[in-house]
Amino acid sequence: MNNRKSIRFVFPDLQRRLLLGVLVCAGTSVILSTCISAVSLASLARELPNDGDLLMERTTSLLVWNMGIALVIALPAFALLACLISMPMMGVFHRLHAFLQDTVNGDQIRGCQLRDKDPMQDVARLLNQATEAQRERNRSADDAPSGQRSVA
Repeated sequence: MNNRKSIRFVFPDLQRRLLLGVLVCAGTSVILSTCISAVSLASLARELPNDGDLLMERTTSLLVWNMGIALVIALPAFALLACLISMPMMGVFHRLHAFLQDTVNGDQIRGCQLRDKDPMQDVARLLNQATEAQRERNRSADDAPSGQRSVA
């Protein structure tokens, strides 16, 4: 039996937007760095007494090559980093969403419990306080004879 935890996106649209934002930032930073290097090398080439033209000829192809290598390295690395950072948060959002949905449906009678290492413990406590009245009604409805269950 395989007990490995499967990785899945619980809020795919939100995670895609986050991933796209991180990739745009990483790509923009690589391009900006390449542009700054091009300006610096052009300035250096103008200052050289003899080989400035030769340096200018080679600069463009070298910078494009370096930018390509940097993008090939940076984009996957930042994508992995974005996934590693977002997965724990999305898991918490998923548990909070499921808790609220179950509370509204009348199925939730216990408080919201997050794992000790999960962030947003304070949000879970606030949700427990905010939903206490509804969960009490859910407990009362569970104790009532069947057919008389109502959700306020």
